[in-house]
Amino acid sequence: LARQSESLVERVGFAAEAGRVVALADVAYANGGDPELIGALERTGAGRGLRGYAGWNTASNTLGTAIAQLCLEVMAARGATPASRRFLACRLADDYAYQTCLRPRAVEQASALGADQFALGEQAPLMEEYVRRELTPQAGARYAGVTGRSPQELGELKISLPWSRLFEVEVRFDGSGE
Repeated sequence: LARQSESLVERVGFAAEAGRVVALADVAYANGGDPELIGALERTGAGRGLRGYAGWNTASNTLGTAIAQLCLEVMAARGATPASRRFLACRLADDYAYQTCLRPRAVEQASALGADQFALGEQAPLMEEYVRRELTPQAGARYAGVTGRSPQELGELKISLPWSRLFEVEVRFDGSGE
């Protein structure tokens, strides 16, 4: 898989250098991003030309999101708009940093508190604070690592567990950093 990731990332870099608008639909795993792919994007710098990324719970959701990002970019005359950069950052934070990296640890934390990951109950505020504390540095680091851009350009990061469970997280940037 690592070799395939390196090859794919190389093609991403070549396409971006050729002036193409590039998005990645990360379908290696259900409900999360591929660590090898993200690592290769960060190591090589090929993600600097990336305009879209998705690694949702199903291949259909992932493809639809990546295609929508491409359409937005093309409509924005091939330049990354602040809104599209925020969207890319949210996908990297949610689909990879949360779903792949943090959520398994959050499930363990919830279990240690005696909470059900699908219905946090009284532990919801504690778990939301845990997720916020752990995900905040990762959200900026993944955006910077993949795109080579400063996360400060995205504005204030807001993280919540909208349904008091760990299956999904809401990640938003308010955009005031433009």
